[in-house]
This record gives sequence, structure tokens and C-alpha cells, in this order.
Amino acid sequence: PHVLLAHLLHAATYFGLPALHAACIQCAAVHLSTTTALPWLVYGHQHGEQQLKQAALQYAAEHYDDIEAEDDPTGMRLLEQQPGDLVLEVTRAARAALKAATEAKAGADHKRQRS
Repeated sequence: PHVLLAHLLHAATYFGLPALHAACIQCAAVHLSTTTALPWLVYGHQHGEQQLKQAALQYAAEHYDDIEAEDDPTGMRLLEQQPGDLVLEVTRAARAALKAATEAKAGADHKRQRS
């Protein structure tokens, strides 16, 4: 994750500043990318930041192929170093996202054929 934002999030938690904490979570979630999703996912998992973890998990699931194809495999290596339960969460979320995308495409194709 962005180091400064991670430090600011930690400070907001430590000093009990809920508005700053929420702003940090929102900022991290809005700026998720193929290079930041897995590091933020791991951060959220390790620090109990469920909202951030879920946003990163959803992004990672929906963009898994792009993340895996990144020139810089730092995020994938970081994920591989995590407990199996987190890796399993990513795998299940990616499968669910793929299934949803496939079903949506099939529905659109079916609708187009009926027109």
C-alpha cells in the first residue's frame, strides 16, 4: 500500500480519529489498482480493517487476470506469503466474479438473440 496513507491510517486508529480513519479507508479504496489491490488486501487482513479488506478483495477478484499479468509481481508474492485462508478468500472471490461476469454476458447474448 501507499506507505504514507498506511501510516496515516494507523495513526487515525491509534489516536481514535474516526473521521480521518474513514477518509483514509475511502482514499485507499478509491485508488485501488492492479498494483495496490493485493497489498491493501493484506494490510486490511493483518490490521483488521474489514472495509478496506473487502474493497480490495472485490477489486482483486474482478481484476485478477490483470493483477496476475502485472510486470511487477510484488502483490502476488505478498499474497503467496499470507496464510492459506486469505489466499482461499481471493480464489473464491475471483471464481465468483468470473461466474457473475460469464452469466451476465450469457444473459446479454441471449437477450440480443431474442431481439
